[in-house]
Amino acid sequence: MSKFWSVSTSNEMGELWLDRRALLEIQGTSRLEQKVAELFELLRDPIYRYVCRLIGKIPEAEDLAQETFLRLFDSLQKGHAMGNVRPWLYRVA
Repeated sequence: MSKFWSVSTSNEMGELWLDRRALLEIQGTSRLEQKVAELFELLRDPIYRYVCRLIGKIPEAEDLAQETFLRLFDSLQKGHAMGNVRPWLYRVA
């Protein structure tokens, strides 16, 4: 994890805080894509399992989990700050 995501493991879920200054520096660049890909690698399995439990259908859960990260990317591209990213992802999922 880079400076872009500030990780706190004060609880079992951990927190992933978005560095807003870093976002402004890379907004609209391919580096933003790379940072979202980092987060995807870290959280895709938990988000996928969560969606699977909600809907119970594996192929649809895979699509919805990917859609969640696409929405994150769109939101960050538009400059929306969200603080702790993990709960945001679960709400969107």
